[in-house]
Amino acid sequence: MENINKELKNLSTLNFDELKEKLNSLQEKPPSKIRDSFISLIYLLMVSKVPNKKAIKYFFSGYSYSRTSRHPTIRQFAEKIRIKFNI
Repeated sequence: MENINKELKNLSTLNFDELKEKLNSLQEKPPSKIRDSFISLIYLLMVSKVPNKKAIKYFFSGYSYSRTSRHPTIRQFAEKIRIKFNI
């Protein structure tokens, strides 16, 4: 988790189905800050890949995980998404 920007860049190249697959595999793991950080990133990236009603659901899930991860960069990313999509 040292280079969150690199991870974000790698994840952002994935399509919705690939993100969903990664999300499902992460949700099977025990809770941890790293796991929650990745789950947050995935949910927040899914926001731009779905219609607006679903985007709001994914945003709030990602935003919630960004808070539990307590990673400042991920929380800043969540705030950028909130502003960008006017949520």
